[in-house]
Amino acid sequence: LGFGLFPMQLTLLIALTSIVLQLTPVQSLSMSYRGGRGRGGSRGGGRGGGRGEYYKNKYGRGGGRGRGRSDDTPRIASGGGSYSDLINCLERLDGKSYGAYHDLDTPLDRGWVNSEFGFSLFVERAQSDPFAAPTRCRIIIDKAKAAFPPSLYSNRIRSMALSDYLLRALHANCKKLGADEAMGGKGWSGPKGGDMQVLEPCQHVLEQSAVRVDENGNVVVQMSVNLPARGRNILGFAAKEIFSKTLPSMIGKSLLHKSLQAQNLQNHVDSIEDQCWLQTELPSKNLIAFLRNGAVLPRISGVDDRPMHSKTARPCES
Repeated sequence: LGFGLFPMQLTLLIALTSIVLQLTPVQSLSMSYRGGRGRGGSRGGGRGGGRGEYYKNKYGRGGGRGRGRSDDTPRIASGGGSYSDLINCLERLDGKSYGAYHDLDTPLDRGWVNSEFGFSLFVERAQSDPFAAPTRCRIIIDKAKAAFPPSLYSNRIRSMALSDYLLRALHANCKKLGADEAMGGKGWSGPKGGDMQVLEPCQHVLEQSAVRVDENGNVVVQMSVNLPARGRNILGFAAKEIFSKTLPSMIGKSLLHKSLQAQNLQNHVDSIEDQCWLQTELPSKNLIAFLRNGAVLPRISGVDDRPMHSKTARPCES
């Protein structure tokens, strides 16, 4: 009788073995997740966990290693106040880790106010590293201080022409003052940054956001500042020089009506408005373009749209 039951026992043993073999991968994966060395992770984490999950829990999701952020809450800008507050802040930051430059960050509606030159400086987000993209700054000059006659921005074309003239003046003064040149330090630990960048104007008069005059007569400027550092430590007094002297000097020489040649400014705005009117008249005259006598048509090169030098080029004559 026992010999007769042996095949049934053997069949049952084989069936149980097959079930165990089928369950083993699932159990192994579950063990790996709980503490084994799983796929793509280290001890204590498998797929979906691992070392990445460990650092996310330690330093915060989205915050990165070493930032100490434990949640995804955005940083709240707390800067802004008088310009003397800004200068004191820069002096206090001297020698600190570069990330402390975030103390300059301002909310959208509260900037660093310079009463002498009539402008407010807004730092949207200071760069976190001296090798990162420069810090974007927004400057709003009050219409009372800018004092441009309303006739210069009475319509969209004239406002665009005025903004273009101011951009060219600001860019020229930035280069004249040497503000676009970075510090000449060498090596990782040497001084770096300290340069200010303004959009370089081209031969076309275009609507742009680098410098614009709004409908109320306020002048709004967008530019970047490469905050100075030595290694990864803040050069607070070098930054103080930029914001207390260089920036106000650029604004005073470029963006106030009293500092500009009024007749040249008026001629520039009138000329652009006349040109736009002539362009609208071309279709009715069955024309496609117009050229002024004495215009220099050749360009310096294929990558430089400035006119060729007058000694080389021949002016256009009808």
